[in-house]
Amino acid sequence: MTQPQHNSMSVRRTFADFLSDLRIDDVLYGRVVEPEGNGNYIVNLNGFHVLAYSETKLMQGMKIRARVNALQPQVELTIMPVDELPRRMRGIDRAV
Repeated sequence: MTQPQHNSMSVRRTFADFLSDLRIDDVLYGRVVEPEGNGNYIVNLNGFHVLAYSETKLMQGMKIRARVNALQPQVELTIMPVDELPRRMRGIDRAV
């Protein structure tokens, strides 16, 4: 009798899959990978590097929480450090 074979391949999600799974009010967690200047940052959200704009100054390596505010015409997020409360957030941030 032969042993059942297990498929050890993992499913790789694309960025399109990531975007299609987003819903208004979803909360994502990630970190700031690198500041790009002029309020732009490379952030890692769910394993994807995303170019994001923030009116709030973010620091490299900072853990962030992002709430999805809009999906069209572009994804718009409120981004804040994990340890801050939402009422302390200034402005609305968006991923581009």
